[in-house]
Amino acid sequence: MSTEALANGNGEGAKGRRRWFNWHSWTGIVGGLLLFIICWSGSFATISSELDWAVNPALRVQPSGQPADMTAIHDSVAMAMPDTEIREVSKPLYANFAADVIVSTREGERRHVYVDPYTLEVTGSASYFTLQRFFRDFHMSFYGLLGVGKYAVTIMAVPLLVSLVSSLVFYKRWWRRFFDLKTGKGGRALWSSLHKTLGLWAIWFFVIIVVTSLWYLFEASRADFIDQKFSYVDVAASAVHPLPNLEGESGGTLGFAELLARARQVRPDLDITHVSLDRSGYFYVIGQADDMLVRDRANKLFLDPRDGSVAYSQSAEDLSAYWRWSEMADPLHFGTFGGLATKLVWFLFGLIMSALAATGAWLHLKRLHRDAGRTYWTGATGAAAVSTAVLAYCTVSAVQYAVESSGGEGLPFTGVGVPPGVALVAALWSIATLGVAILWLWSLRRVSKQNVIPARPA
Repeated sequence: MSTEALANGNGEGAKGRRRWFNWHSWTGIVGGLLLFIICWSGSFATISSELDWAVNPALRVQPSGQPADMTAIHDSVAMAMPDTEIREVSKPLYANFAADVIVSTREGERRHVYVDPYTLEVTGSASYFTLQRFFRDFHMSFYGLLGVGKYAVTIMAVPLLVSLVSSLVFYKRWWRRFFDLKTGKGGRALWSSLHKTLGLWAIWFFVIIVVTSLWYLFEASRADFIDQKFSYVDVAASAVHPLPNLEGESGGTLGFAELLARARQVRPDLDITHVSLDRSGYFYVIGQADDMLVRDRANKLFLDPRDGSVAYSQSAEDLSAYWRWSEMADPLHFGTFGGLATKLVWFLFGLIMSALAATGAWLHLKRLHRDAGRTYWTGATGAAAVSTAVLAYCTVSAVQYAVESSGGEGLPFTGVGVPPGVALVAALWSIATLGVAILWLWSLRRVSKQNVIPARPA
């Protein structure tokens, strides 16, 4: 946003708005690159499964009649790949998607196996490295980033909140300006007006992203520093109600078909979307019931595979407000609650947030170039250098992950490794993002060498 918004007013009111404008400008120019990287990667993470479908032919099927159930899909992989161990079975995301089965090879490699749910033909096999994993791991935790990745991402909700609040304080009568796009006054004036207008239309999205990101920050902090709890029920000490680990327990187990039938008998309300055959020894299913705005694992069922007895059944409707909100955060953050339609809306507004970060920094730099002796923000160049280093770390980590997911032999996109389309999209996206970061850093370095005065927000 430009200083034009501060023109109307004088005295203490104008000084106050100038102070808020300085905070807005400082958070944008110092934290802007990292916010851009987070919003940019998050936008693509929202539609990452759909991008996998677009670039991987094995995921694309032609709908014909009624799809087979999960038992038939499981059995088709068991027959086609008898030397592998089936770990998980997921129903197709959409009617024209293949079903996804996770298997482990004799060498211990985890792979995706895709099955046409209409013909039960195995359409292909691929590395565990997909665009869905590439973008989600990037966006959620910067690939771990030396153990602090999740905090590095979620803490940026704070400058994002400062940017939102400060803009609404210094931009006078903003609620009247949703259609106040100024044209015909030059390129910079147009970009400034577009920056403000897009920001106003994205207010609701800013609020959702800030609130859910702060929640993720709290979740991580609780798990690491408070009581080490991260889930309501699971086979882990981090659950409020931990289940005993069944791995290594003696006794035969029931077959997949019998256990799945038992799960449906226990939870007839549940549209099962995913089955894990061995979650620390349990037969584990998740899915959707009649609850709104919850992720699939809000409804979960643990069965003892030895006799089909119920170890625990969780329904979203029975959760407390705290845990219900915990299960709502992901659908709200990624826009998955309404299928492809809401995902595309979230993708669009994620791009808008990315554009706001980029255009805000660009407008500030243009003002510095225009006005000799104007102050620049101390720390901007250093922050941009750190952000670029984080991006480089993520790129190297992604390549390492791709190689390891393909057995560590040869290039990760050869043979039955990462599909060429996945490798190409990940590479082009990484190169483009690195290009933006380097240009950002070069521009800041150029400005810092001009006759400008270092400053801090007042």
